[in-house]
Amino acid sequence: MINPLIYFESLLEIDKSEIKKQQWLRDQKEGLLPYLKNVDDINGIVTVELGFYDEDSKTWSIDIETYSFYNVFQNEIKYECEKIIENLNLLILESRFQNNSPLFFLIELKNRLKMLLDYSCKLYSDYPFVNETLVIIDDFINLKIKDCKLFSSEFKLRSTNFENSIKKNELSKFNNADSFNWHVVHFDSKKNHLKNLFEMLTTHSKVIDANFEDFYNAFSGEIVTNGINWLLVGKSRKTSIISLCYFIDKLEENGFINEIPSIDFGKKILYVFRENDGNVFNSDSLKSSLSDFRRTKTCAQSDLLDSIISKI
Repeated sequence: MINPLIYFESLLEIDKSEIKKQQWLRDQKEGLLPYLKNVDDINGIVTVELGFYDEDSKTWSIDIETYSFYNVFQNEIKYECEKIIENLNLLILESRFQNNSPLFFLIELKNRLKMLLDYSCKLYSDYPFVNETLVIIDDFINLKIKDCKLFSSEFKLRSTNFENSIKKNELSKFNNADSFNWHVVHFDSKKNHLKNLFEMLTTHSKVIDANFEDFYNAFSGEIVTNGINWLLVGKSRKTSIISLCYFIDKLEENGFINEIPSIDFGKKILYVFRENDGNVFNSDSLKSSLSDFRRTKTCAQSDLLDSIISKI
């Protein structure tokens, strides 16, 4: 089996934070040179001035944005954690399809992780999220070890609806679609979360129109057949794309779905969602609404959507 911990084992050979910070600063200075306002080399903070043109008012506005190595490093660690847990889920699942036990492999990982936990406190005391992330991975491995011990000596697959639906020849296409991915930290409660969210969006508030299979696939990295109709509308009575962007952004912000690269945000919405009448979104309208949302980060229906997300 591949080594899921290779990133952290490399990271914890020595304290690499200063090397990574200086490399990040060099990249920012090179990539953002025309917009740089201030660079704090010691703390790894870059401040830039960005100009935005408002088509309606025909005026320019200046936004000051600050980027920090601390946040970038934290996001990198979070991404690696998600990748490890996702890969472990697939490795465990594959081994069970082959009627093998992943137990000894997991125990070996846990032993190696113990050493990494010790090193993380010593080497990255200024970046506590490194240790905190390793604790999350350790908790996940402990849970999977406990699961394995519940199996008979033949280590048969648990008869959950989710795992029974996955065929061995489908493993290669896992998470290949342009849909969203429910956060792997919530893997075991995923179906309940999505069932609850689906009910709130369709029954109580009529925010979407879709069948549950499509909705489930839309947040499982799977192929979406019919798409999800977004029913919220703006003052013009047209579909409120901004409220849809807000909804997805809040799911991401609250840790329910995996982080979405900025370049993929619109593409995923275009793939999964539809206008309130079932038609595919106009890509130019989507692009314009997404740009508007990124400036305001809010929408008229924010209270409704916040309330729904808080009850997941």
